[in-house]
Amino acid sequence: MYAALFLIFFVSMIACHYIAKLKGLNPVAWGLTGAFIGPLAIPILLLLKNRKSQPY
Repeated sequence: MYAALFLIFFVSMIACHYIAKLKGLNPVAWGLTGAFIGPLAIPILLLLKNRKSQPY
């Protein structure tokens, strides 16, 4: 039971880190957010705007 919960939060942490890095956000902060609130952090992160500079 606890191993499955740990695995879910760990995967959420890795996913948040990767998505934040792609969007130009702080990957460490979002990785920690994913570790603390788990899968709820992923939709929040996906709703945020991309901060990388876009060429015009």
